[in-house]
Amino acid sequence: MIYQLPDDAGAAKFIMPRSLPRDAVRKYFNCQAKRELQGSRELAAIGLQVPRTFGWGMTPSPAARYESVLFMQMLPSFVSGLDFIRTETNIERRQRFLQRLARQLARLHGNGYVHRDCHFANICLVDDDTLIWIDNDIRKPVRRAERAKGLSKALALLKSTARSDLSDHEWKSFTQWVRNALADWPVGEHLINEVF
Repeated sequence: MIYQLPDDAGAAKFIMPRSLPRDAVRKYFNCQAKRELQGSRELAAIGLQVPRTFGWGMTPSPAARYESVLFMQMLPSFVSGLDFIRTETNIERRQRFLQRLARQLARLHGNGYVHRDCHFANICLVDDDTLIWIDNDIRKPVRRAERAKGLSKALALLKSTARSDLSDHEWKSFTQWVRNALADWPVGEHLINEVF
């Protein structure tokens, strides 16, 4: 649940607990808001656009409705990637969007990161040109097998959220663009065979 703060000060994203146990120590060191803040900063460091984040908080109460809160920039007017692929009929605009997303997905995974919630609704399109990544719960696994599994899961989640909104041709083109772009990044060459 996201609330706009007064005087255009930003937004507060309240996050419900996703797992048990809900003890204060686990929440403090591993709460969702903290992970998203750190993830957003890491993605920004590799050149991906993310909302500015200002801080996070958590509640130690095991009975609290919300586990944590993330304070962040309120995004300008945007369209989610999911809404875009469901409504956009211009083939060239769809192709440009998918090419940009493929390059950025390759950058993310090619730098060794795994986005744990990589689906079209978590990619925002601003001004027809800029992609902004949200809900950035990411990991940077050390083992090659974990990075490969992360990319496979990300692609499967993208494909499942697109359902029938992408044609087979668009999906094949998208995965080919991801393959091509992975070769440009430090660990990308080890991931090319994971793209289906």
